[in-house]
Amino acid sequence: NTRGVTVFMCLSSLILLWLNIHKIGILKIALATPIIFAIFITILSKFDPKALFARFLNGLEHDQSAGERLIAWKESVQMLADNPILGVGTNGYAEYGYLAYPHNFFLEMATNFGILGILACVITVGMFIYYAQFLSEKRGGTVYYQTIYVISLFHFLESLVRFTLWMHKGFYLFTGLLMTLPPIVKHINSMQKGANN
Repeated sequence: NTRGVTVFMCLSSLILLWLNIHKIGILKIALATPIIFAIFITILSKFDPKALFARFLNGLEHDQSAGERLIAWKESVQMLADNPILGVGTNGYAEYGYLAYPHNFFLEMATNFGILGILACVITVGMFIYYAQFLSEKRGGTVYYQTIYVISLFHFLESLVRFTLWMHKGFYLFTGLLMTLPPIVKHINSMQKGANN
C-alpha cells in the first residue's frame, strides 16, 4: 500500500519491456496485453479496490506521510543552502531535521556531504544513463543483464521517496552486480570470438 513501490515497480517493468521490445515484437505484446490486463483485473477483483488504492485515491492533502516528507525535503534544501561546501556532516540531517532522514537519496547525500554529495549523485545518475545505453545495445542486451539493471533502477528510484541511505541494501547489491556487467560481457564476447575463430 505504498505509492512509491507501486509506481516504480510499474515504471521498472515498462523499462524492461522497452529494452526487450525488439526481441518480443509488437504483435506479441499487442496480443499479450489484453490477456495480462484480464488476469490483473481478475486478481484485483478479489480485493477491495478502495483499501488497495487508498493512498492513491485520497490525495496528498490528507496524507500525513507526504506532508512530512515535503517538510523534510524543504529542510534539506535549506540545510544545503546554509552548508553548501561540506554539508552538515554524516548523519547530520538526523541531528537537525524534522524527521530522522529526508526520504530522498539525493537530498540526504547533498545535505550530509554538500558538493561532494551532489557529485556522488551526478555520478550515480550518469552510471544509470551509461548502463541504459550499454544494455540497449546488442553487446550487453541479454534479458539477465537487463533484469539486473531494471531491479537496480527500481531500487534507485525507490530511494528517491523512501527510507535512508543505509536501508537501501537492494540498491547497493544490484548496483554492485550492475557494475560488474561490462567486464563480464567483454569477457564472454572475447570467448565467443575465440570459439568462432
